[in-house]
Amino acid sequence: MTIIKINQWAEPLIHHKGTLLEQALRRGVPYPHQCRSGECGQCKTRLISGSVRQMPCLDIALSDNERQDNLILACRSTPVTDVEVSWLDEADVDETSAAEIPVEVRSVKREGRVCRLVVALLADPSAMVFKPGQYVNFVLPGLPVRPYSMASVSGSATLEFHIEHQDNGFVSDYIARYLHAGDRFSVRGPFGDAYLRPEEKGPLVAIAAGTGLAPLVSIIRSAIITTPERRLTLIYAEREKRHQYYLEELQRLAANTPILNVQLVVSADPPLSTLHNDSITQCLNQLSYSLQDASVYIAGSPVMVESVAKTVKLLGADQHRIRADAFSRAAVQGDQRVSLVARLGRLLRTR
Repeated sequence: MTIIKINQWAEPLIHHKGTLLEQALRRGVPYPHQCRSGECGQCKTRLISGSVRQMPCLDIALSDNERQDNLILACRSTPVTDVEVSWLDEADVDETSAAEIPVEVRSVKREGRVCRLVVALLADPSAMVFKPGQYVNFVLPGLPVRPYSMASVSGSATLEFHIEHQDNGFVSDYIARYLHAGDRFSVRGPFGDAYLRPEEKGPLVAIAAGTGLAPLVSIIRSAIITTPERRLTLIYAEREKRHQYYLEELQRLAANTPILNVQLVVSADPPLSTLHNDSITQCLNQLSYSLQDASVYIAGSPVMVESVAKTVKLLGADQHRIRADAFSRAAVQGDQRVSLVARLGRLLRTR
């Protein structure tokens, strides 16, 4: 058996089977994580002693420099000896201590494959103060917890979310088919470190694919308020024109904000990473300023985020001013499974 010691305060775990993350979660340790598949980097961990077998992961989640610095991903590491590890941000680890706020659905608007969900906080707005670009976890009865980013500005009594409808996704399918105005659930948060830093100077470039647009809309709208003199560029990429959404709002925002440059990228040819990287590179090469002085925010699929992050680095962006939010499609597994009874109950629900 292998002994796993997590931080100084955690009791050692006796390892039988599974990754560091799986072992910790089974014992109730509130380990930071999100995708469980080596895409998001939320479970980044320092290996203090011992050895682990590491499975492949995306570079955006764990870079070569981080590997050399004895960092690993708990979701992709299986102990082969006794190990001692420590997660990186202990202050942000225990999600159970985050605010859980009841909300009521105000509207569910379908735009193609995207649901624009607006909810009202059933508490004082000060109870849910977030930084532009952050996300909350949806806590819907009988469903897996899922993270969704706010598209709204902090301080409002309502929150807006952009949710891509996945036919085989428990949560997104439920939201698209069965959630209606007046329904109530809870959100927990906020979380995430890919948020706006208003103290940074220079231009701001936001690059979104799909519903990665949501947190970047929050960032752009907030930057207009906090730093109105700052040059802003929003590049929004989709595979096909029919998949574009939020266009009227973007047009109004650009028309009312002369300092904002909105560029749309559309093409029908896969794969997503190559398509968006090539098209986005063209947009970036046409900027009237250098990326060396810019803050860059990227949101989309893990593959897209990784590809675009590499591109902006090659174009001169400071790696410390590149902030990314990868939208992984979480696998339904283990304690995230939804009972058949609960699913049937929702399917039988009528309005």
